[in-house]
Amino acid sequence: MKKTVDAPISFIKYYLDKTLPPEANGKNPPLIIPYNAMINFIKATSTDSEHVRIVTAEQCHYKSGDKVRVIAGDFKGVVGKVARIAGQQRIVVEISGLCLVATAYIPTDFIEIVK
Repeated sequence: MKKTVDAPISFIKYYLDKTLPPEANGKNPPLIIPYNAMINFIKATSTDSEHVRIVTAEQCHYKSGDKVRVIAGDFKGVVGKVARIAGQQRIVVEISGLCLVATAYIPTDFIEIVK
C-alpha cells in the first residue's frame, strides 16, 4: 500500500548573513547570493572532475589578487582567483560568506586576466 503525504515537505535550507546586523526581529537576514556568483559556482562544480574540492582560506596560496577567467577546458567560463592548492594551480571560486571551491588543475594557457 502506498503512503501519501498530505502536505509538501520542504527541503530548502538557507543561511543567515552574520556579516550584517540583526533585523528588527532580532534575527540576521538571509544570505543573498548574487545571480552571477551562483552561476559561476554552478559552472565550477558541475563537471565530472573528482578533483573539485571545498577549501578553506588557509589552504589557498594565492599567486596574486587578480581575477581570472578560464577560457578552455572543462571549466571554461569559470571566474575566480588563481591559487596553488595541493601543489597544483587551480581557480578558486568564492561564495561570499559561505564557502570557497577550488577547480581541478588549470594550465596557465587556459586562463586570462579579467579587467
